Amino acid sequence: MLIREIRRPENERSPGIIEHEQDRSQRLADDWDAQICHPLMQGPLNMAQIVLISAVLLREHFPAIDLLAGRSRLAMWAERLMCHPSVNETMSGALAPNGSHEGALSAISARTTR
Repeated sequence: MLIREIRRPENERSPGIIEHEQDRSQRLADDWDAQICHPLMQGPLNMAQIVLISAVLLREHFPAIDLLAGRSRLAMWAERLMCHPSVNETMSGALAPNGSHEGALSAISARTTR
């Protein structure tokens, strides 16, 4: 819902829906930050990890959706997972001009240290 509202023309957006969905996404990110050390999220790449890293990386395309700010455990997990070859390969939109993911990693590091 949040992305749908953000993508609408500004005069068609619903501020109430945007606020509600942003609050909900922040609460979920807080829960994930608290639970990210669970073995399911630390083991071999699985669907739960893919879904979460996809949500976390939305901010590369939608800066208003920042699930890592102030969540150091979740940010460290995301940095580690971004180095996974299959995750790295799908980040083509977040790659630095030289084709590396260094820009994306440093951008995440910079944003999480605010």
